[in-house]
Amino acid sequence: MHKHGLYPDGSAGTTLHLMVTAQRGVAVLSGAVPAWADQLAGQRLRVYSGRRLLGSYPVTGNFRIALQHHDPTVPLSVRIEASHHASSPRDPRRLAFLFGAFAWQPQEEDEAYPVV
Repeated sequence: MHKHGLYPDGSAGTTLHLMVTAQRGVAVLSGAVPAWADQLAGQRLRVYSGRRLLGSYPVTGNFRIALQHHDPTVPLSVRIEASHHASSPRDPRRLAFLFGAFAWQPQEEDEAYPVV
């Protein structure tokens, strides 16, 4: 996986780009919105694959977002845009959320996968 917009400490900026190898199943993005950052209240993540908007998700605390990827032969290019960011005089980075993981989970053809 290639990541752009991710800091070494796991913090994601307001725009995060991921390039993920092709696989079958559901792509699951997990992370957290830190409770100590009041500026992140009401955080919403817009997730794109290429130029197509996959969804806009309100996130708080620990979260998981499931994304359908219909072509298992093509790598998944994902852009995540955050509606809010936090910064401080001691840390001027524009931080939006803590990146957890981006992983593939298998899915049966008729199985629905919830977005949490």
